[in-house]
Amino acid sequence: MTTDTLVDTAAPAVSRSGRRRRRARTPRERAGRITAVVALALLGLLVLGAIWIGARGALAAWHLDQAQQKAGGLQATLVENPAAASATIAELRDDARAARELTSDPLWSLAQGLPWIGPQLTAVATVAAALDDVASDVAAPLADAAPALLAALSPADGRIDLAALEAAQPVAVRAAGVAHDASLNVAALPVPALVGPLRSAVEQGSGVLEQLDSATDALARALVLLPPMLGADGPRTVLAIVENNAEWRSLGGLAGSLVELRTDDGAVALGEQASATSLTQYAAPLDVLPAELDPIYDGKPGRFAHNVTQIPDFAIAAQLAQRFWQNDHDVAADAVVALDAVALSYLLAATGDVTLSTGDTVGSGNAVSFLLSEVYERYDDPAAQDAVFEETTSLVFAALFDGRADAAELLNAFVRAGAEGRFLVWNDDPALQSVLDSTTLQGALPASDAGTTAFGVYLNDGTGSKLDYHLAAGASAAWCTRVDGGLATAALRVDLRSDVPADVGSLAPYVTGAGDDGLTVGGTVAGDARTVAYVYLPTDANVQRVRVSAGTATPVGFHDGHAVVQWDVVLGPGEAAHLELVASGTAMGEDLDIAMTPTLHETETSSVGAACATMP
Repeated sequence: MTTDTLVDTAAPAVSRSGRRRRRARTPRERAGRITAVVALALLGLLVLGAIWIGARGALAAWHLDQAQQKAGGLQATLVENPAAASATIAELRDDARAARELTSDPLWSLAQGLPWIGPQLTAVATVAAALDDVASDVAAPLADAAPALLAALSPADGRIDLAALEAAQPVAVRAAGVAHDASLNVAALPVPALVGPLRSAVEQGSGVLEQLDSATDALARALVLLPPMLGADGPRTVLAIVENNAEWRSLGGLAGSLVELRTDDGAVALGEQASATSLTQYAAPLDVLPAELDPIYDGKPGRFAHNVTQIPDFAIAAQLAQRFWQNDHDVAADAVVALDAVALSYLLAATGDVTLSTGDTVGSGNAVSFLLSEVYERYDDPAAQDAVFEETTSLVFAALFDGRADAAELLNAFVRAGAEGRFLVWNDDPALQSVLDSTTLQGALPASDAGTTAFGVYLNDGTGSKLDYHLAAGASAAWCTRVDGGLATAALRVDLRSDVPADVGSLAPYVTGAGDDGLTVGGTVAGDARTVAYVYLPTDANVQRVRVSAGTATPVGFHDGHAVVQWDVVLGPGEAAHLELVASGTAMGEDLDIAMTPTLHETETSSVGAACATMP
């Protein structure tokens, strides 16, 4: 055998064409290759999907930012200039709709199920949908209804157009429902899980929607309540209490003057008017005052009409005022409202200045200082002081009901006063009163729920003076320990400060409350201000520790399930004092809230951490 016939068995086979034949792959190799191809394809799809979502997300974020900027000023625009609101709403709707469409395609929806990125995408889509709903189903209908509604609030020939108010009810009620749902949907988003910029955007959107929710809810309730209160179903009598904030009471100020407002089919007429101090005083409290309040308030709100606002529950205060008035004037009021001097200044921004028979001009800029300070310097006789207060009230009400008020400013005035607790409403008809459930207009005790734990801080003058014009108050609260569903402790701090001028002699005796002997009815010397504060704990909570920098703090009883602590303190000119309290109970809502007497001024408080640190 020659070497030419030898075959190299190690060499690869060669086809006749000279190309090497490939070795057949095993099933495992073929599967691996397919897996690699699929993986590469999926990776490519993921990259493309990420690019797609990222591009759409960036564009959606821009539209959302534009929409939220427009939504932020929507409430004011609707009231102040409905015609201009239409253009703003159209732009808002375009941006919100674009953001919604960009965040609702199948790929975006599928990606919402992914870890980490999913909640981010869900948040963007939820805010976009909420703003779209608000633009289409809240803002647009209200803008269409606003001109007729504002016109209805301006009386013509002494009569408010009740038919126009009733016609706007369905639109307002539906808008309030949509705004509420939108606000809840955004509020339910897991904000802590969101990245920084998105978290800020969601919080901003939530704030805007919460404001719209509150505003539309107030409007809807007002349109349901106003027609019957204005006599749609027959003549009614509304008793108005005007409070004097220069002498603190729990709900704002001393009941200064009371005036009847007689309504019938939209027409409003002023009836009898009297100062609260002119009404009959009783040796024993009227039976309207619940017995459990006797040890807390010593029966005074049920004995003296000017003290009815000492009770921080307006439903009780209103029924007391109703009875005082009925006993002296033989008129049973169908409803009672209360507003303070600050609220009067808001109304004067709508009516314009009024001129008194004394020649004094009272407007929004000087009403508070004139009614709560200057009048005591100008007039020595308390009867003359009361007359000025009563005449100012009458002139403001007359201006409201004869059509001189600017409707937009009037609406803003009532919204602002209501939000600050300066305008309160009670109806003798339980069905009508239920329309106001859970609103600030009811002036109810602080209510804790699944979302909020609430304290109450209610301030009362104990001097018999008008020095509270010069006092400031503030309060803050913080959790010490908290376990959901378990025990919790929270700290509350209340601060008081006297800005009474050092030259006490420059103040009128009626302001200091001092008699010829230099002492006040509260037993203090001229210039010293005695404050009696009632601190209401959350329902079913207990006092664990309380300490004060001055004065005394004492548990005094319970009011509708709230433990009440009384802080009695006297401050000289320039002095300050604080109370620190720690309460314990079953953990409720995470947000801490403080219902507090609306005053003229507020002061910031120090940290409540000290109270937690010294807790036994």
